[in-house]
Amino acid sequence: MDIVTGVDIGGSHISSALVNLTKNKIVPDTLCRKLVDSKAPAEEVIEQWSQCIQTSQKKGNISHSRLGIAIPAPFDYEKGICLIKDQDKFDLLYNKNIKDLLAEQLKIDRNEIAMQNDASCFMLGEMIVGAGKGFHQALGVTLGTGLGSAFATGSLIEDANLWNTPFKDSIAEEYISNRWFLNSYFEQSGQKLPGVKELAQRSQTDHLAKGLFIEFGDSLGQFIEVAIKKIDREPQVIILGGNIAKSNHLFLDATHAHLNKCNINIPIKIAELGELSAIYGAAGLWKC
Repeated sequence: MDIVTGVDIGGSHISSALVNLTKNKIVPDTLCRKLVDSKAPAEEVIEQWSQCIQTSQKKGNISHSRLGIAIPAPFDYEKGICLIKDQDKFDLLYNKNIKDLLAEQLKIDRNEIAMQNDASCFMLGEMIVGAGKGFHQALGVTLGTGLGSAFATGSLIEDANLWNTPFKDSIAEEYISNRWFLNSYFEQSGQKLPGVKELAQRSQTDHLAKGLFIEFGDSLGQFIEVAIKKIDREPQVIILGGNIAKSNHLFLDATHAHLNKCNINIPIKIAELGELSAIYGAAGLWKC
């Protein structure tokens, strides 16, 4: 069996699992998910990541495997150097070689670590075994702590790198991310919420919360319109992933309404694999 540890690193968590590349299946009972303080010192973050990876490997009764890691941009994925700064996450990892640090902590060779953009890994996983299966060209958008994007042509995944696209009076990520929701709700209500999940729970009785999801949906439609023009290729399907996508019933009608006005009739599908899509895709880096 060809077993790889697939790893998904986000702004507030890490998830890992062993993946059987021959069967395109996660090895049962090897999933580990751990909350991580992305503002902690680099050594502490690396240690927390390593603990989760080692937990998955112990659950699968192995002591060593190659790693496929999905991690947000900007990042030098080939060299393993973190270039993230001023994004309210990983500031103390800036300009550090994550491949070297992880290899040292896990006692493996740095060449046994493959890294790629989290949105690209999400798309690769969905194209292999998820919502993109059966489609040749797809645009993937991850909605969470940040805004990820990738374009798939078969199993070839390109980082669309649309997070900093000029949008309204700033960039796209300022309007299509967790922080837009939480900042907007705080500015208009004076209440701080821990996450979009809690905001979604309020939407049934809170008109402000409900309205913010509708506004977000319209912004997402505008972003998709801009994205298709920028990449200059029309996808057969748009796949939405990330934690915000779990609340799609609150905003997707507004997204479709904007796209209909623009005569964009591309189907939108919600990622089928949830947090596992990036894990499958990260492991799949060793197949490409």
